[in-house]
Amino acid sequence: MMFQFNTEVAKITKSADEAAFVHHIYYWVVWNRARGQNLRDGKYWTYSSMQDFCKEDLFDYLTPRQMERVVRNCIEKGLIETACFNEDGRDKTKWYTITETVKCIYANGEMQSTECVDTFHQTVKCIKGTDKRPDKRNTDILPLFDRFWGAYPRKVSKADARKAFAKLNPDGELVEAMLRALDWQKRLPEWTKDGGQFIPYPATWLNARRWEDEPEGSPTPPTPPERKEDEYTWL
Repeated sequence: MMFQFNTEVAKITKSADEAAFVHHIYYWVVWNRARGQNLRDGKYWTYSSMQDFCKEDLFDYLTPRQMERVVRNCIEKGLIETACFNEDGRDKTKWYTITETVKCIYANGEMQSTECVDTFHQTVKCIKGTDKRPDKRNTDILPLFDRFWGAYPRKVSKADARKAFAKLNPDGELVEAMLRALDWQKRLPEWTKDGGQFIPYPATWLNARRWEDEPEGSPTPPTPPERKEDEYTWL
């Protein structure tokens, strides 16, 4: 595979492997920041294991021990921070983020936008649920979410709603379907009574795929007639 890294970082590391690793972490930190996920202690993080870093097309030319050395050197040089925020205490998967030094280096370079990850040319993958490689639709997901959020009548738990929306990764056509469903659902008695307190939370609505509900009284497709036996028997 072909790696991309910042030359100023490479001047500090004196190692292409380490500079590429810092760039990899930077990529996912910016990606998660743009989507409001993996925020801990005021910083955005990504996570993986040494084994998964070395799998497939990440750093498959390195052994886990070599990968550990790369990570350790990046930490010692003040470029990467690690922590553990796993809910399961038995899960020892490390979390990674960049330091202020790296932030300043990238802020002075070309890739400083929160959407800059969409211009990277890495063929990377990441383990565990939330850190997934973006596809073409993700570049417009924030304005699409804003459209959904503006139309939804109960504006609570926005962060949870954003996560549920990002998990669905809808395109413009699907968002239009959501808005059409909301148009009639907002008039439902259970949504209008008692000041709207029975309207589902937006994340609940998204996770349950409630845009696929059908209004009461919608026509049901007719059942096709049973096939009759031929009236004549051919000899």
